[in-house]
Amino acid sequence: MTNLSEYLLENSDEAAGFWFRYGLKYYEQQAPDQMERHLLLLGLFYATKNKKMAAEGLYSEALNKMKDDTNMTKALGLNLMGRVLMSSTDARRKDQAVKLLKESEDMTSKLPFWWDKLEHMMLPRLEMEL
Repeated sequence: MTNLSEYLLENSDEAAGFWFRYGLKYYEQQAPDQMERHLLLLGLFYATKNKKMAAEGLYSEALNKMKDDTNMTKALGLNLMGRVLMSSTDARRKDQAVKLLKESEDMTSKLPFWWDKLEHMMLPRLEMEL
């Protein structure tokens, strides 16, 4: 659902909104421990609609869920949060934005080049009887 929402975000705003809401409901009920990427993309959806407070709240929630992680999704979240804070007129928020963008850059430089593909790889559960 997240991939469908992401595709529609680029091509059809109305349909993307429906699928983001539907996906959020799914993750809340079925896989709350795996909803970080969906929250980030929903935040990006709001940011493109110039609803920066909503986007910042979603980015913050996703980053809190990933506080101990080191992966490309967290790097994306740090980057998106930094970009939202950079648009602020408050100097302290801009300083925080620079720190987040630097942290995102450092994280991506330390991860192997194939890491982002590993994160989204799906392996079916196979049961074999011998």
